[in-house]
Amino acid sequence: MPNSMTGFGRAELADDQWQVNVEIKTVNHRYADIAVKMPKNLSALESAVRKLVSSRLARGRVEVYITVFPLKDRPFIPKINWSLASSYVEAAEELRTKLGLTGPLSTEYVLSLPDVVTVEEAAVDEEEVWLRLQTALEEALDQVLQLRRDEGRRLVEDILTRVDKIAGFVDLIEERSPQVVAEYAERLAQRMTSFLEDGFLEPERIGAEAALFAERSNITEEIIRLRSHLAEIRNLVQESGPIGRKLDFMVQELNREINTIGSKANDEKIASVVINCKSEIEKIREQAQNLE
Repeated sequence: MPNSMTGFGRAELADDQWQVNVEIKTVNHRYADIAVKMPKNLSALESAVRKLVSSRLARGRVEVYITVFPLKDRPFIPKINWSLASSYVEAAEELRTKLGLTGPLSTEYVLSLPDVVTVEEAAVDEEEVWLRLQTALEEALDQVLQLRRDEGRRLVEDILTRVDKIAGFVDLIEERSPQVVAEYAERLAQRMTSFLEDGFLEPERIGAEAALFAERSNITEEIIRLRSHLAEIRNLVQESGPIGRKLDFMVQELNREINTIGSKANDEKIASVVINCKSEIEKIREQAQNLE
């Protein structure tokens, strides 16, 4: 059975080293569109995150939010800007020479000058973080998939209900169709009789006109195709994996056939049933847009 594209999952993992939080939101989208927000110092892991997410979610807009916090103080590493320090020393030596200054230029003084020394946090061990992040991602994805499965089941149940309603409407149209031709023949006879002063009626002409009308308004092929499409939809929604695009195509075919019936039938009662059919088809289309 197909999944919905709407889901949510959240997972937290903490040990003596790291705390990892993952939140995933998914909504419907024509394609697989994955957006990842995570700390910049872990950007090298983004590709692995996308690969894991795309391996489990085939379609939809997916937003992944990741935060990672160290639970122990991380070492800081001082870094000397040697080029800048050399420039400071050269400038100081030039100044001392020109102004006749004396006294040593201390190391402490040079280190105290702006931007000579910067302190950076030690690089993160990406493999160490990934082991934890992967676990949290899998847990959040499990939740997303469970919600998408549950919602997908409800969508399929609703679609099948709509399919049954449409099938019932098709039965009504088929039952009504022969009556439309008979009623047309009767109206035609009445009109022709009113134009004949002597009341003489030409049965052959009435029969020919009625036969022509019957041919033009024949909807047998459309009804057969409608029932075939409905059967295909019933089978399709029982499949596993992405079916949303296929279902959207089948909805277009349903609309095509029911519109043809509406234009050919030339009958108010059938037109009313056609409107009801189109309403149910539109509801199937709306549900199909939410299926993976």
